[in-house]
Amino acid sequence: DGRLLVTNFCAGTVVEIPIMPDGSAGPGKLFFDGRPHGVQSADGIAFDVRGNVFFIDLMGTKLWWISADGNSIGELANESHGLDQPASLAFGIGDSGNRIYVTNLPLFLPSIGQGPAVIELTLPKHVRGESTARPGPYPPNW
Repeated sequence: DGRLLVTNFCAGTVVEIPIMPDGSAGPGKLFFDGRPHGVQSADGIAFDVRGNVFFIDLMGTKLWWISADGNSIGELANESHGLDQPASLAFGIGDSGNRIYVTNLPLFLPSIGQGPAVIELTLPKHVRGESTARPGPYPPNW
């Protein structure tokens, strides 16, 4: 849709960068400020086909969701769901958009228990959206 959303780890924010007609990056602007919501460090980011944004708070050990319009937000998972300094996330391919996979990367702080792992989470119905990923040829054509 002509924009790129990126996380700013240290600021705990998501920044929107327009893609200009010549393909260059335009000036960035704040899309979401997580600090008032307790976000400590915005890290891995993923999107569903509806444009909803999902991102990781590594230091806060949380998975967050932002609606496509930026008006609704919510914490979807935390350490009680097995997260332990999560870093990256991805949707399952071919499912109904109800699963997301999160990697734990407990490198910066003492582990809170789970340690390195891939955690499968079922998303609440109000945020389910089909993955933007599609199965490709196997093996990949590199």
